[in-house]
Amino acid sequence: LSHFDNDHISGVSLLLKKFEIGTLLLPYLTLEQRLVLVFEQGIETNDPLITFYINPVEYLMQQEGPGINRILFVPSSGEQGPRPSDDIPNPQEPTLDARPDIEFEREVSSGSEDQKWMERAAEQGNNGTSVDFLRSGSRLQVAAYDWEFIPYNEDLKESIPPKFIRDVIAERHSLLTASTPGTRNSSLDKLKKIYDRQFGSTSKRRNVISLFLYSGPNYSNKYAYQIEEGLSLETRSTWHKYRSRYLNIDWWLPRGPLRNSPNNRCSILYSGDGYLNTNARLQKLIKFLGMHRVKRIGIFQVMHHGSKFNWHEGTAATIAPLFSVFSSDPDRNRGHPHAPVLRDFWQFGAVQVDKTSDFTAYGAREIK
Repeated sequence: LSHFDNDHISGVSLLLKKFEIGTLLLPYLTLEQRLVLVFEQGIETNDPLITFYINPVEYLMQQEGPGINRILFVPSSGEQGPRPSDDIPNPQEPTLDARPDIEFEREVSSGSEDQKWMERAAEQGNNGTSVDFLRSGSRLQVAAYDWEFIPYNEDLKESIPPKFIRDVIAERHSLLTASTPGTRNSSLDKLKKIYDRQFGSTSKRRNVISLFLYSGPNYSNKYAYQIEEGLSLETRSTWHKYRSRYLNIDWWLPRGPLRNSPNNRCSILYSGDGYLNTNARLQKLIKFLGMHRVKRIGIFQVMHHGSKFNWHEGTAATIAPLFSVFSSDPDRNRGHPHAPVLRDFWQFGAVQVDKTSDFTAYGAREIK
């Protein structure tokens, strides 16, 4: 779950009803940071989702469904990401019923009251859910399959006024232990007035806090990894026909599976609603992941439905994926994706997914 916008949180309860979740990744924000997002978005105190901001673990424990095995919070990532893994010579072949172990390094808990309340909510949920904190700058590994997941959580540069933090701490107990909605709402109203005085209407940070997630093999020297084709699940049409929502251009000719594509381009980078609106931000992400990973990105989920406010010209050529996936609906009022972003990614396999359109890419591993 990349960030704490209502349009991203609201679908979680539907997913939880249908699926058992092994590990749920969330960006870690302090209580005062989460409340800033509440006030920025204008969330009403009677909105059920407000519980998520006060205590995300409590909200998740209240949802119906098979449950969550682990909630893993990702702190700010810092500047240096994980080094490449040593070569694993014989990764296992996946099976449909396999549930491989996920390995990761835990952050030593700071023992903050906020963290204790979230851990307590998991215990009271009595579902066997654990709450963990990922060590800053590290990754998750599925060693059996020689696969890694690397979350990237950009440092929050804007500071929160110390007085607001003190006021939140003063109201924390009332917020977290409120026996009635009225008690909780009274604390929220008090903090909202303080927020309005101290922040005004200029603070906009909610999408800056958006997890990126890199996923891919460790690229053993023994194997070649390659994306072979992309298909529509619905029509089984090949990926080049899947661009029919956009105008054709001459050089984009129908062709078969991507047999001529570069080897070892079999990773995915999800960007959520993250910001790559400056070259400095993009280079910071590249430094964290390492160029050895960035040059192997085969699929890139374009930021914030293709919004021009989260992008800068040249982003596409720097990442240079084989496929650029726009999760967007051009018919909505905001008109995502924006034309300049689409043009930037056009030659990098731009495809759109929405409520009626889907896209799947298939990869292969072969012994060199």
